[in-house]
Amino acid sequence: MKTLIVLRHAKAVRPESDLHDFDRGLTERGRRDSRAVGEWLAEEGLQPDMVIASSALRTRETAELVAEAAELDDAPLLLEALYGSDEATCLAMLSAHAEGYDTVLIVGHNPTMEGLVERLTGQAETMKTAALAHVELDVEAWESIDRSVECRLISMWRPAKSA
Repeated sequence: MKTLIVLRHAKAVRPESDLHDFDRGLTERGRRDSRAVGEWLAEEGLQPDMVIASSALRTRETAELVAEAAELDDAPLLLEALYGSDEATCLAMLSAHAEGYDTVLIVGHNPTMEGLVERLTGQAETMKTAALAHVELDVEAWESIDRSVECRLISMWRPAKSA
């Protein structure tokens, strides 16, 4: 049995003409929500053994703040391949990098994170910024994930709306 925590990056600054999309960082709300995700993971006892994230600035910042708040030992593994990727690439990255880990947090972008949850569980979920899906997979190895694997959406977590 494997556990996958799918997280869309937290709220990022708006696109600007002189700023490449890859280099957009988090807003103050995004930083606050990222810390809240990490705190929730720790409270739930759902601390990942490994964090994989897109290397884009907003996903990197999200992953680092989550890891810090959840008091994880290892730094996130940052993969450029997850920026602008699809669900198949996410699964390939899990297969390539997560062997030996039972609970993995993957931090990425929409529409890919929503698509990954739907592909695995058959359930369409809206994942606004900092939304998290907790998925259980009936596999022994990450490389065994395919459409025939039974996957269950255990819970969704979304940050509380800020005032």
